[in-house]
Amino acid sequence: MRSVVRRWADRILESWYVPVTWLWLLAMAFAQRVGRTTFDTKFDLTADPGGFLERSLSLWNPASSFGELQNQAYGYLFPQGGFFLAADVVGLPDWVAQRLWTGLLLIVAFEGCRRLARAMIGGDIVWASWLAGFAYATAPRFLGSVGVLSGEAPPVALLPWAILPIVLAQQGRIGPRTGALLSGVAMLGFGGVNAVGNLATLPVILFILLGSVRREGGRTLLGWWCGATALASAWWMLPLLVFGRYSPRSSTTSRPPARSSSRWAGPTSPAAPTTGWPSSAWVGIRGGRARTRSPPRRCWWRRRRSSQRSAWSVSPAARCRRGGLCWAAWCSAPSA
Repeated sequence: MRSVVRRWADRILESWYVPVTWLWLLAMAFAQRVGRTTFDTKFDLTADPGGFLERSLSLWNPASSFGELQNQAYGYLFPQGGFFLAADVVGLPDWVAQRLWTGLLLIVAFEGCRRLARAMIGGDIVWASWLAGFAYATAPRFLGSVGVLSGEAPPVALLPWAILPIVLAQQGRIGPRTGALLSGVAMLGFGGVNAVGNLATLPVILFILLGSVRREGGRTLLGWWCGATALASAWWMLPLLVFGRYSPRSSTTSRPPARSSSRWAGPTSPAAPTTGWPSSAWVGIRGGRARTRSPPRRCWWRRRRSSQRSAWSVSPAARCRRGGLCWAAWCSAPSA
């Protein structure tokens, strides 16, 4: 009797605190610079989404300076470009469209991780799944990019949705083919803005898939997932290869050098949700010395640096990282 009452109480509690969390995340997005647009990856994507998407269909852009080869502009076609185009057609102000996009990414990240945690630990402890989703959506690394470099945020926000069908298939709740195809559909929403960001999610999913490869249906799940991943990535991978054919040097030399992006990272930084080289870089220096005495040496991304270096964010992130990896390994271990 107590278990039945507790289950109903958890359902009633879940029916209101999850929507309240959605509203809170959306409200926090709208609380940033009310009435003003911000620089978010591509300015013309907000100011003229239709024209930007039309130009992104061609590798050559004659409207910029004396013409240029567009670097991964096609990656904005879906889902980010479609969202801003729909907002422009409806007539939403630019700043409202930006805040809605930011809030949508936060909600998708929260709900995906919450559902994934609930599938892994069961539905008896509803507060644990809520806490996992909230911690994932409010990770300092994710918050530092969701409103300024939101083109890189979809792979992070949709990663739990790509893992969830795999976990459900491993538990026998859905078929291996269905789980692999649903994971591919989630990966289709990663976009093609940052190819490295998309590819960086694959080891996480493979880690979980290899944990059940010896179980019944494990090889089938792995094979179908590889095919679904290839199909979901073809729409941005093929144009990227064409771009590299015509501009092999600019596609590599335009990237930040290793001394600027990797010197700030430690041995545990890649697995931490509190790191990011833009927040560690300093401006106004050259060769280790300040160029001039004015302006003074300062951090390029001060707010992000302060949130990623504080004890309240680093310590919980380290604990969540270790606990999450151990839990995933335990859940994926083959049964005796």
